[in-house]
Amino acid sequence: MIASLLAFVSLAVASVHVLLLMSGRNPVRSQIRRDVLVAAPPAVLVLASTAQLNWSILQALPYVVGASLGAVLLLRLAPVRSTPASGVALAQSAWMLTCLGAVTAERLYRGAGQGQAVWAVLGLMVFALASWFGARWRSTPPAQLGAIVAAVGCVGIVLPLVPGIGVDINGARGWVQIGPLLGQPGEIARVFIVVGIGLMLCAAGPALRFGRIAPACLACSPFLVAAAIGAYTADFGPVLVLGAAVGAMVLLCRPRPRHALVLVAAAGGVTFALMMGVSRLRARVEQMLHPATPAGDLHNTGAALRAFANGGLFGRGFGDGDPHAIANVENDFVLAAVAEERGLVGIVAVLILFGVLTTACWTVALRATSEGPRLSAAGLVSMLTVQALYVASATLTVVPVTGMVVPFLSHGGSALVGMWISIGLVLGIGSHPVVPPTGGTSGAKLAHRMTSASRISAAAWAVVAVIATVVVTTQPVAASSTSQTRWKSALVTRDGTTLISATNERQPDRSPVAQTAFAPDLVNFVDNATGQQSCTKSWLQSFVAGQCIPQPVVTSLRDSVQGAVEASMTVPGDAVGLDLHSGEVIALYERPRPNTSGGIATLSPVERPSAPGSTFKTVTAAAALSHGIDGSTPQREIYTPPGGVGDVVNAWRGPGGGSLPTALAESSNTAFAEIAIRAGGPVLTETAEMLSSWYRWGTDDHGLGIDVGPNLDDPDVLARSGFGQEGVRATPLAMAVVAGKIASGGTSPNPTLEAGTCSRSGQFVAKTPLADDSWTIGDHVTDPIREGMTRAVTEGHSGVLDAMSFSVAAKTGTAEDPEGFYDGWVIAYAPVETPRFSVAVRIWADHESLTSRTGAMDAAPVAAALLNAAMNTAETSNPCTSE
Repeated sequence: MIASLLAFVSLAVASVHVLLLMSGRNPVRSQIRRDVLVAAPPAVLVLASTAQLNWSILQALPYVVGASLGAVLLLRLAPVRSTPASGVALAQSAWMLTCLGAVTAERLYRGAGQGQAVWAVLGLMVFALASWFGARWRSTPPAQLGAIVAAVGCVGIVLPLVPGIGVDINGARGWVQIGPLLGQPGEIARVFIVVGIGLMLCAAGPALRFGRIAPACLACSPFLVAAAIGAYTADFGPVLVLGAAVGAMVLLCRPRPRHALVLVAAAGGVTFALMMGVSRLRARVEQMLHPATPAGDLHNTGAALRAFANGGLFGRGFGDGDPHAIANVENDFVLAAVAEERGLVGIVAVLILFGVLTTACWTVALRATSEGPRLSAAGLVSMLTVQALYVASATLTVVPVTGMVVPFLSHGGSALVGMWISIGLVLGIGSHPVVPPTGGTSGAKLAHRMTSASRISAAAWAVVAVIATVVVTTQPVAASSTSQTRWKSALVTRDGTTLISATNERQPDRSPVAQTAFAPDLVNFVDNATGQQSCTKSWLQSFVAGQCIPQPVVTSLRDSVQGAVEASMTVPGDAVGLDLHSGEVIALYERPRPNTSGGIATLSPVERPSAPGSTFKTVTAAAALSHGIDGSTPQREIYTPPGGVGDVVNAWRGPGGGSLPTALAESSNTAFAEIAIRAGGPVLTETAEMLSSWYRWGTDDHGLGIDVGPNLDDPDVLARSGFGQEGVRATPLAMAVVAGKIASGGTSPNPTLEAGTCSRSGQFVAKTPLADDSWTIGDHVTDPIREGMTRAVTEGHSGVLDAMSFSVAAKTGTAEDPEGFYDGWVIAYAPVETPRFSVAVRIWADHESLTSRTGAMDAAPVAAALLNAAMNTAETSNPCTSE
């Protein structure tokens, strides 16, 4: 309680102080008191936040001291001392936001805040260097120098495309990795591009004012390079802010009105065309307009709004929220995490800091000694202002999300360094004690327009603060009582076992079920994946009512099935069972290996992939059949791929092959190595994606469940990948999805852990299955695979599965691990005639006893127990009234 109060006070004091500075009022005159007033808020914020994260005093002390010393150091830098109060406000706002970003990163991911603190120190260093350079930049250099500076920036933008160092993250190739260092050079390269274009536009300004636009177009050409790279890498956020900066500089050069209108119309037209023409952007527009899906799930935008609403006035408490229900919460949506745990008071203080920061940047930039530096500084301020305003507005669903980070707050070093370089240059350029030009000169008109931009920036932040206030105070979960926002729904299984009671303590019930069939780690995972607040299903519809009475959430897991898996799995392993009609995950069980820990981040059936062995042959078969590739192979004992040097042999060291169903039933390595060579790496990768991808819980991320691995242009690698070795990695969940799609012809719904909710009258309200129409598989593909999996059971290749009272189709696998031992796998579905359930089981090799496992002997009995329990579970039971 005291820590929360201290954090609020620190944010409030910092925001009020910078507001007073911007208004021209200095609260204190004494240098010592001034240092204390500047250094205390970040130090108190870090101290309070680390206390709430259960850090010890000794552990937190270096960071508390660093936060205070960093604030004082900023005051001691020459550019800050020689600027008016707005310069101090600028520096303090940026440092306070940086400290808040560091503690938020630590709250989201343990250890991330400490790394962010190191980047903050580096940011101060580059800030000092940039401000020193800016303070000595007094005249306008020639346009040729601007072209060179912009060219350097373009090189930085292109670096992620260089083979060997470019890295693709979240579908965008904007990162560079050299050894252990990973960063986005574009964050810093954009500073060079803006400064270079500013210098060239300054030289082209007179021609532009006389109606000649060619010189200005030539000056802006580096932006076209950056835009082309952004379009190629599907990273449109940086293009937006860079375009805003370039457009602002062009408008500040005072083009003729008709040219200005054409520029604005063209920018709007291109933006609209991109939003409507690019499917990825069009989906984000749809999510902005409709935060909830027709099935009642929340898109990431809806989850962010829910976080704002859950925060209420004073928040749920730092460390007590559920930020990981929001995808990319450490980057694009970090403001939602802050709002949920620090409340409306905290987020308004943050918005005030941003408003003062951007407004002060405009004020300081006015003090440049010549037009060239002033225009370049205006471009840098425009870039910072637009990015900060846009991401704040996107979090509140006012504009579509574009994938940009929140300045100073988001986790990431290169973005933080780039921001400190920008404000360092601006502060240095505006560190001269001069009066801006007056009269009708070009410089005076530029200063006048920059003054107007400053006022527009301040007004825009006021509007954002009002919108945030409306979102928090009008949502149903943002009731006047803080305790109400902390209450969450009860969690019960599909067959009526209560796992978590309706309480504000998010720990699993210590019932016998929670201690046996449902381990606490699993209960916490399900609690996180389901969202655990049934009122969110009617949240948007009850916008006006303002009421939220949590009703029990029914998880798809079945206590009886989980118990059967637990009883049959006597050695370490994991298993997943799916209902192919509803997509419900009926079983999600893990018996951990010794010396390993579970937990939300490492629940092995979901997030710990390994080689799937011969179960992957079903994917290889689908890859060939779906592309019209012959699946029949000669009978052979050894297969050497063309151009390769390694020999592939069958497990029994005898000949294998023939028709595809025969090769699948007998699990011929030579056959599927040859089929993989025929299909090729791209086809194999594409098919794996189609068969195993699904919308992940709580997000709209349609991710890949199976990783086929790299170097598939190597014939030896591709051949071994064909039977699930080499770099192929999959989880039991992914392989259960594969089995389900083969059984259903690709029509099975996406997996879900939430079966539905309970109404106030105690009736079960089932959740509508979310259909997955990403790839409908024809019978010419599924029939041979189904035949092979059925024969694998009937011909005795799948252990006890041939003794079931109902028909089963299966594929076993034995997968070599990095230590040279073998894990046992099996995937299956039943009944064969009308598939209802699919399963995947993995049994880990025992390294301590030097024991390998097999699919038929070790995994198949668990699959049999799971399927038998699933088939015998009563479908008419009402979990809402079960005892």
